[in-house]
Amino acid sequence: MSEDEWLWGWDPTPGIVSVWAEPDGRAFVWRRQPETRALIYERERFRPWLLLSSLDDLRHLGASLQREGANTANGANAGVCYRELDGPGALRFIASADDGRALTHALLQGASRRLGRTIAHVRELGSDAAVALPPEEQYLVATGRNYFRELRFDDLVRMQLDLETTGLNPAHDRVFMIALRDDEGRSELL
Repeated sequence: MSEDEWLWGWDPTPGIVSVWAEPDGRAFVWRRQPETRALIYERERFRPWLLLSSLDDLRHLGASLQREGANTANGANAGVCYRELDGPGALRFIASADDGRALTHALLQGASRRLGRTIAHVRELGSDAAVALPPEEQYLVATGRNYFRELRFDDLVRMQLDLETTGLNPAHDRVFMIALRDDEGRSELL
């Protein structure tokens, strides 16, 4: 892997300025064309994933838990796929599914059975046992894409927002002025 891939990822898609991703595997990507500054909107699919130190909490899935690339007996893809990662790290497995909520539910159900108490969130397992990144970060890591590739600072459309308040207590202080300014010098005082 080249140094550029460490910095820029391996997907050459230029101009990503925003990503909104959902746990169900939908991603909405906005890209700015470097040449024209036109904004492009794309809908993508990705497989949400978790990093795990063990597959024990997913074993209750039985045949629905398959090594990545394997097929189930009837030829359909497994519900949850896993791959063992190289290296000495404690988080040895990446588990993925078409729907991140279903994947997380399966993990929490297995952990609750194993521990004999209800586990409501992945973070309760500890960062040495499981890591769940936000969906946008999962999408970017899984696709090898990143923000701002091939964009110069002047290619970006920016807006500055300034709020002036009478204080910081929302119970009795208020906003009394809002100022906006964009990268082309337009400004508005509200």
